[in-house]
Amino acid sequence: MKTFTACRGILLGLLLMNLGALQAEPQTQKESESSTIAPSFHVLPAFNIPLGGSAATYDLGGSLAVASDIAFRRVPIIAIRGELGYDHAPLATGPLVSILSLAVGPSIHLPLTSWMQLDASAVGGYFHGFLIGAPTPANQGGAAIRGGAGISFFLASSLSLGLGVSYRNFLGLYQGVNANLTASFYIGRVPDLQVEGTTFESIFPVFYKYYDDHPIGKATLKNSGSIAATDISLDVQVKQFMDAPKACAVPSQLKGGESKSFDLYALFTDKVFEVTEGTKVAVEMQLKYRAGGKQYTRTQVETMRIQFRNAMTWDDDRKASAFVTARDPAIMGFAKNVSSLVKGRVNKGIDANLLTGLALHEALRLCAVSYQVDPRSPYVELHARKQEVDFLQFPRETLNYRAGDCDDLSILYAALLESLGVPTAFITVPGHIFIAFALAMDAGEAQRSFAKPEDLCLQGTTAWIPLEVTDRTGGFLSAWQQRAKQWREFFPRGQAGFYPNAESWKMYEPAALPGSAGSIPFPAEAQLVQACQQEMGRFVDREILPQVQELQVKIQASNGQASMVNKLGVLYARFGLNDKAREEFERILKKEEYTPALVNLGTLFFQSGDMQKALAYCERASRKEPDNAKVLLSLARVNHALENYAAAQKVYARVKVLDPVLAEKHTYLDMKGDDASRAAGADAVRENVIWVE
Repeated sequence: MKTFTACRGILLGLLLMNLGALQAEPQTQKESESSTIAPSFHVLPAFNIPLGGSAATYDLGGSLAVASDIAFRRVPIIAIRGELGYDHAPLATGPLVSILSLAVGPSIHLPLTSWMQLDASAVGGYFHGFLIGAPTPANQGGAAIRGGAGISFFLASSLSLGLGVSYRNFLGLYQGVNANLTASFYIGRVPDLQVEGTTFESIFPVFYKYYDDHPIGKATLKNSGSIAATDISLDVQVKQFMDAPKACAVPSQLKGGESKSFDLYALFTDKVFEVTEGTKVAVEMQLKYRAGGKQYTRTQVETMRIQFRNAMTWDDDRKASAFVTARDPAIMGFAKNVSSLVKGRVNKGIDANLLTGLALHEALRLCAVSYQVDPRSPYVELHARKQEVDFLQFPRETLNYRAGDCDDLSILYAALLESLGVPTAFITVPGHIFIAFALAMDAGEAQRSFAKPEDLCLQGTTAWIPLEVTDRTGGFLSAWQQRAKQWREFFPRGQAGFYPNAESWKMYEPAALPGSAGSIPFPAEAQLVQACQQEMGRFVDREILPQVQELQVKIQASNGQASMVNKLGVLYARFGLNDKAREEFERILKKEEYTPALVNLGTLFFQSGDMQKALAYCERASRKEPDNAKVLLSLARVNHALENYAAAQKVYARVKVLDPVLAEKHTYLDMKGDDASRAAGADAVRENVIWVE
């Protein structure tokens, strides 16, 4: 009886704790998760089947148990159970045994869905049995154990019905299994879904588009409640810098006690560019979910830092591309004015992109755009400290200030060139950043055309010219040679990073600087044209003189061999010395009907716009070599320019058979009139020159 009294005391203690929790439940402010309990009450009517030796002694019977569980909300699936039971066990001989029991032990309530859970318990305690209906009444007491499991289905958030099976053993008296129904009432069975551990990255305005699909931070979603939450959604909103909340990808459901981490996103507007000094802003996060047939909404506010609009870190060198605002009207206006001034007035036989790069370099030099190291954020130091914030100027700002450090000037050059359709790239070497721009000719032709192909950056099929942006006193050639030397030094060691802006923009889109351009400097027209002509003359002399001397020696040694003379003519033509080129081609034709010289003369007249003479020379060449793809392509181009579309398409069809790769570069020849012009552009068609050697 002492054991029975102890079990009864434990059960009463559990009931009192549950009643205390029931009284405390209506409070809106929880004292703490660890001290808050979730009580529940259970009624278990059952059908008993005796086992083992009891099967021969007892008939089928029944039982009724009442139980009370308490669970801490921090670990809601595990509870402590106190159970009071009555068993009706008829003996096969007639009398019956009534058994009272008290037991205590752990129980588990594992949510499977928001409306179904798995239940299990194992308790032990004391029983006392009474023999009723016998001539001599008797009683017996001893240890009792029971273990069982079942499934419960929730009719409401606090009420469930279930089915289960259990094994019970009243040691020395009775053992068996029972199939039971369960009716359960839960006090305070509620979801408690929260966003915890929120951390935000610093937000850089220039990457405001980037954050739409790249995280701005991380957080953890935790269900501290006792039931599952479903249909979970989370929206993030920074009201002054976002047009609408951004939905984040969170788990669609969480069981009680479960937690999962997730990323936070935001779609900012260009209003973030109004932040000229770093600031802190409020981030509102709205959490919605369903549980127990109800909809819940929880809103919380966190703090996030937005950096100033010129801020960037060098943890990824590609990030600088976001500052290359090639479509800024101020940048486009400056670049297009420079291009229009020099076009047709400086050697147009030179590679078009090379001429553009030279003209822009000279224009910025004449505008006195200077190199100026920012003592607060020198590139050489901050590039090594990847997470420190640097100050980068937008191209328009550098033009307005007429000054910038190496990254500012590189960004300005890249934006100007890109605005004219010239591909650019950033090159980083230890302690420095500069640019490279792509030539219009491919890498193979560039290697054949330039006297010093080692001064080029060859990447795949593209040839790039590296350019020093901080040399503000020397000309274009000096700036080129300085960086070519550094490229040759660092690239073989794997210490030169090469980042084409077209590729970097796929990750870091350029962000337009708001506001008006202000006063943009521009050089005097005559001064710019003269500077470009002089610098181009120095370039041509540097490139051509050694090659001319070498070819003249070979021509003399070969007694004026046509192929050698033609190479000299092509050399002159490639560098825009058309009069000298024409002399060499005509010198050949005075001796023989040499196909390359005929085609090349036709190309010279094609460039100058004399299409009738161009047609005559190309037809002569095609009669000599009717299956030469380059000859036929030249003939097709001239016919197309003369609007002889049927003739052009017929010849072009033959080119496609002879040289599909060459034909693919001139698909406009399959078109007519305006369609062809839109596909290729009249100027681009003429500048895409084919020389036959």
